[in-house]
Amino acid sequence: FIHSLSGLGKTHLLQAIWHEINRRGDGRKAEYVSAESFTNQFIYSMRSNRLDAFRHRYRNTDVLLVDDVHFLRNKSGLQDELLHTYEALDNGKRQLVLASDVHPKMLTQIKQGLVSRFASGMVIRMTQPDFTTRVTILRAKLQQQRRRVPEEVLRYIARGFEGSVRDLS
Repeated sequence: FIHSLSGLGKTHLLQAIWHEINRRGDGRKAEYVSAESFTNQFIYSMRSNRLDAFRHRYRNTDVLLVDDVHFLRNKSGLQDELLHTYEALDNGKRQLVLASDVHPKMLTQIKQGLVSRFASGMVIRMTQPDFTTRVTILRAKLQQQRRRVPEEVLRYIARGFEGSVRDLS
């Protein structure tokens, strides 16, 4: 379970895990989905009598990555579905990686059964990047854009920065 304030890289990290698993080609299958997309797919599958296909997709993957689980607040039926999916993955010794804007124990309006399962595994808090990491991020972004900026300017920007990593671009 990965949690942090918005803009610190949770989605980026989940997508990197998904890409790496699929890149390896070792037979393991990973699914990445936002909680909002999971919700929309669930509703569509219910309305179109395709719930079995929905469940098969998410309960039979080796690694399921679900972003923004805080989106599931006040969605009781969907929380039940995720709980059953969690159980199916856990019973099959498969992995579930979740991300939220708060620690699992701080999730409000989420069923206690889910909260306790979320908190039972590894819980990681992502923090704002330190100065060296901010400089590295700026260098990488400049390289992607094929631009150059003097080192002292990079350090000045990194030193005065506070907030979302997105703001560094």
